[in-house]
Amino acid sequence: MPEQERVQERVQEQISYMGVLTGEKVRLSGMRPDDAPTFMKFFENEDYARYLSVGPIVPESEKELREWIDEQYKSNKSCNFAVRKLDDNALVGHVVLMDIQWTHRASTLAIAIGKEHQGNGYGRETMELVLRFAFHEFNMFRVQLYVFSYNTSAIALYESIGFVREGNLRQTLQRDGRRYDVYVYGILSDEWAEARKDVLPPPLGS
Repeated sequence: MPEQERVQERVQEQISYMGVLTGEKVRLSGMRPDDAPTFMKFFENEDYARYLSVGPIVPESEKELREWIDEQYKSNKSCNFAVRKLDDNALVGHVVLMDIQWTHRASTLAIAIGKEHQGNGYGRETMELVLRFAFHEFNMFRVQLYVFSYNTSAIALYESIGFVREGNLRQTLQRDGRRYDVYVYGILSDEWAEARKDVLPPPLGS
């Protein structure tokens, strides 16, 4: 079976129709200054920081995170979302489309789900929602992401959604005295739509 057909099969098994920003478990919303304490708790987990950033693990203060949240909405080169549970509105993570190249209809995606909220399907649903937003609302043609070679669970998720490994930045990271690669993954709008042709909503007005 061709890889595109395998991806389509997996997608149709795993998702039903979702709104642009609202799924069955989570919704995407704006970040608020009072989210800072929760983000601070996320960043206190070493794994959260090590899977998200190439930089060293440095504790973030609530003040620094409030300023960071405020800065996210001052640029037209990025679009940031808080990921919140539908049942109680609890903040579970963050996803962003950044380095947006409007002329070329391309952007880079980054996602992080708090350690205590992982394993519940929030990451998968968030990825589906943010890609739908990117391709349908922002009219992106291409979305790419970077993932560390040791983040095997994220790699499996991205490939199951339809991302294709396009490159390998060899031995870019050093962690605990070892070198690790950074993989470049990408997905195009037509690839994404083809895999979801039976679960996307009908045309408006139909």
